[in-house]
Amino acid sequence: MDKCFNREKDAHEIREKEFIWEGPFSWPGYKDKTGLDEVPLNKSGIYLWTFEYKDKKNEYIIYLAGAARTFKARFLTDQFNHQTYFENGWYTILDVEFAKNGEREEIWSGWPNAKKPPEWIHDSEIIKEIEKE
Repeated sequence: MDKCFNREKDAHEIREKEFIWEGPFSWPGYKDKTGLDEVPLNKSGIYLWTFEYKDKKNEYIIYLAGAARTFKARFLTDQFNHQTYFENGWYTILDVEFAKNGEREEIWSGWPNAKKPPEWIHDSEIIKEIEKE
């Protein structure tokens, strides 16, 4: 029988890793819209998708956290990359202005929860909202 992990008894099994925080970065191809450098595609690491909190500098609300063996693979080339998932309607699209204030207002719920017909995701207004995120 497999044992359950016990944080106190199994503390010797916990490995630590130091990270160097870099960023914020823009999604690949959005440097001109965001004014941020693009995510360095040749690096690996942990990433956070965030919304600026209200109009406060350097305060963010986390929307998603992930890890990538390379950012190029995770964002652009893997079969399950974020760009493809966004473009095909699998991710929830939030209203940016509400999100900045800590409120969840969905514009699109993503296919697993979709209540609208498939053509709706290709609506130009929805594409604009995706680009805001």
